[in-house]
Amino acid sequence: FDKEKWGKQLLPLTRLWEKMKENKVLLSAPPSGASATSTSIMNFVQMECRYAHDLVTLVDTQMHEIGRVVRGKSVLTPSVICLVMLSHVRWQEKWEGAETIDGWMKGICDRTVALSKWYAAAEAGTLLTAPLDMSELFHPERFLNALRQETARQTNCAVDELALTCSWKDDRHPPSPSSRMDVYESSVILSS
Repeated sequence: FDKEKWGKQLLPLTRLWEKMKENKVLLSAPPSGASATSTSIMNFVQMECRYAHDLVTLVDTQMHEIGRVVRGKSVLTPSVICLVMLSHVRWQEKWEGAETIDGWMKGICDRTVALSKWYAAAEAGTLLTAPLDMSELFHPERFLNALRQETARQTNCAVDELALTCSWKDDRHPPSPSSRMDVYESSVILSS
């Protein structure tokens, strides 16, 4: 085991993480829990913000530990070696992001910052008035379910009676007269 070689490979990664977390939004406390009057969408955004915060905290704790060893401030133990060898695998279990560690870290940072904006818009009641980029979410499928629940409540319709319909028209076209609630998505990636 070559500690110097190991340090040379990990030091850039720990520096990258330090640079990424300069954005104070990343380590700020997530929004508080839902109230009795919260909407399904607000509850979703709060849960997504807490999830982002938990991921950032996990990475920050582990990168701090690795950084201490790399900088010679802590001793290299079997648990730190295991942490280095398995951290990305464990992170991928939490959220399936980019395959590279630096890409994965960038993904959680970008989503955490975006979610703080989603939260501010949801709190102001303006989230659904502008196009949404669901690639900014960790769980876009849960957002669609929250939207479905919210639509059912607002229209006094059973959730099972609702169907998701899509249009490839741009936002200059008026909403469909048969739609119950319109939401504009700004970037969709389809895969088979």
